Amino acid sequence: MVAEVPRQLPPWNSNHVDREDELDRVERLVRDGSGNVTVIFRGARGVGTTSVATAVMHRLSQRFPDGQLFYPLADGDTPPSVSDLLADGLIALGDRRDELPDLPEARYGRYLTKTRGRRMAVFVDGALTAGQVRWLCPADGPSLLVITARNAALDLGVGTTVIDVPTLPDAAARELLIRIVGDDRIDREPEAVNRILALCDNLPAAICVVGGMLARHPQRSIARVAELLNDEHRRSEVLGLPEIYDAAYEDLSDDAKRCYLLLGLRSHAGWLRTAAIEAALGMPRDEIDWAMLELAEHFLVVEQNDGYRAVSSVRTHARSVAKRLGAEQEKCEENLIRYFDRALCHADVLLAPARPWRALLFPDVAFPGPGVGEFDDADAARTWLRSELANIAAAAEYAFHAGRDRLLIRWCVLLWAFHEKDKHLDAMRAMHLHAIAAAARSGDRAGESLLRTQLGFLHYWLRELAEATIEFETAAHTAGALDGSVATQLEASALEGLGLTLLARQRPDPARAVLRRNLELAHGIGDTRRIALASLHLAKAEDPDRALDLLAQADAIFGAATYDETENRAKVLAGRGRALVRLGRWGEAETALESALAVMRERRRRFDEAEILVALGDCRLAAGSRSAAVDRYRAGLEIYDELCFTESAAVVSARVASAENR
Repeated sequence: MVAEVPRQLPPWNSNHVDREDELDRVERLVRDGSGNVTVIFRGARGVGTTSVATAVMHRLSQRFPDGQLFYPLADGDTPPSVSDLLADGLIALGDRRDELPDLPEARYGRYLTKTRGRRMAVFVDGALTAGQVRWLCPADGPSLLVITARNAALDLGVGTTVIDVPTLPDAAARELLIRIVGDDRIDREPEAVNRILALCDNLPAAICVVGGMLARHPQRSIARVAELLNDEHRRSEVLGLPEIYDAAYEDLSDDAKRCYLLLGLRSHAGWLRTAAIEAALGMPRDEIDWAMLELAEHFLVVEQNDGYRAVSSVRTHARSVAKRLGAEQEKCEENLIRYFDRALCHADVLLAPARPWRALLFPDVAFPGPGVGEFDDADAARTWLRSELANIAAAAEYAFHAGRDRLLIRWCVLLWAFHEKDKHLDAMRAMHLHAIAAAARSGDRAGESLLRTQLGFLHYWLRELAEATIEFETAAHTAGALDGSVATQLEASALEGLGLTLLARQRPDPARAVLRRNLELAHGIGDTRRIALASLHLAKAEDPDRALDLLAQADAIFGAATYDETENRAKVLAGRGRALVRLGRWGEAETALESALAVMRERRRRFDEAEILVALGDCRLAAGSRSAAVDRYRAGLEIYDELCFTESAAVVSARVASAENR
C-alpha cells in the first residue's frame, strides 16, 4: 500500500494581512537554495509569527510535493515530548503506531530515513529551545524547515535565516481592523480608529481581540470603546495581558525584573537608552545591558536606535506588576526626570548661549558653561534632543500632573532654540499648553508671558495668524502688568512677534509701529544682540533703503559677537535680498538670497530654506524669468508639504499657478 502524502498545513488565517516582505524573502531563499532551507520567525507576543509562518507554508506548499508536517509545540501548558513528536511525524509519513521503535533515538533515525532526499516542508510552531527543533529537522534534501520561536535566543547555528516580524505598518493595521469590523464603521470614525490602533500597538492579536469586540457590538461607537479602553485595568483584562506576560516576568532574573518595572514609568514614552536606565535605577551599565538583553530574549523589549523599546501592552503590564508588588516607582520617576532636566539645561547652553532667559527667569538653577555636561557640542545636543523628544514630552506630561510647575515652565523655555530650528510643533504645542496652565496655577506671570510669546510664534509659523495675534497681545499685556527689567524684556519679545504677525496679516502700518517700539525697548535694555534682532525684524516693515541700513547695523552686531551667529547673519542676507528685490536690483538680490540659502541648507534649517526659496522665486519672477521662478516656488512648496505647513504651502501653490498662467 502506498503511504498517503502528509498535508498537515494549519488552516489559512483569514485575518492575515501584509507581510509581503517576509514572504518574498523566504520564497527567494527557497528558490535560490540548493539544499535544506531553515527559517526562524521571531517577534513580540501577538505580532503574528504563526500567521506569517502559516502564510509561507501555504504559498510554497506546491514546491514541496512530498508533504508538509506540522508540529505545534506551544499548545497547552506542557510541551509534547520529543518521542511523541517523532511518533506523530512517522505516522504522518506512513508508519503504523505499533511498528514504531520505543527509544527516541531510534525514532529519530527512522525519521531521518523517511525524510532523506524528499522535498518536504516542516513547520515547528512555538519552539522554546534549539534542542526541541533539532529532533524535527528533516534529513538532507531540498526541504524547508519553518520555525516560530518563543525565545529570541533560539539559534540553530550556521545556515539558519532569522527573520524578525515587526508590528504591522499603519495601513496594514487599519486594513486588518476593516476586515473584522467593516469599512463603513471604520470610515465614519477615523480619529477613534487611530486611537484604537495606538492602544493595540498595531499588534495583530490585540487588533483581532478589540476588532472582535467592536464587531459583536455594532451599535457601540468606536470612539466610546476607545475611551473605555483608555483605562489600563480594562485594557489589561480585554487583551489578557496577565496571561500573556506573567509567566515571562516570573522567568526573569532580579536585575531584569527591575528593568522590566522601569518600562512602566510614565516619565518616558517607551524607548530608553542605557544612560537613562542607569540614571533611573542606579545600576551599572554592564548589568543594565545584560538585563535588557534578557528582556529582549523574552520579546519584552526590542533593541532599536541604540536603545530599548517596549510596546504599550508591556508597559501596561509592568505598571500592574509594580502596583501588585507595591514597588516604589516614584523614586525612579524622579531620577528619570532629573536626568532629562540636567540634559536639557546642558543642551540649551550649547544651542542658545546668548539667550537671556536662563538668568532672568531661573536664577536658582545652576547651568553649566558651554561644552560642560552631557554633550560635547551643539550638534550632539540637537541630535540627543531629536531622539529623546518623545520621552521629554511624556516626562513633561507626568510633571504637569504631578504639580511640577516650575520644572515644566523651564523645560518649555529651554527647548525654544531646538523647536525654533527643528519645528517639532505638535510636541511644542502640547507642552506649552500644559506649561501655560502650570504658570497660571502657580502664579508665575513672567513665565506665562514668555510661554505665550513662544506659543504665538508656533501659530505664526503655521500662519494661524489670528491665534498668533491673541497670544502675542496677551503676552505683552501680561508683561506690562509686571515690574522691573524682566518685564521690559518680556514685553519686547512679545511685541517682536506681534509686529511680525501684523505684517503677515497685511497690516504694514501697525506692524511698523509695533516693531519700532520693539527696537526702542531693545535700545533701552541695552542688549546688543536684542538690538540686532529687533533691527532685523523691523527691516521687514520699512522701505527698502531704510531696511538696508537696519540690516547693515544688525550684521555688524552679529559679526562682532563672540558666539556663533552664522544663522542670524544668513537671515540678514535673506532680508537684504528681499529689500534689493523691492529696489529692482535683482542680480544683487539673487546673490544675497543664494548665499543665505547655502547656509540654511548646511545648517539643516528646512523652514528657513523654504522661505528663502520662495523669496528667490519672487526675485526671478520680478526679473522676468518665469520658469526659473516656478522651479524655486516648487522647491519651497515641497519643503512646506514635507513639514506639513499647509497654509504656507497654499500661498506658494497660488504663486505657482499665477506664475504659470502669466
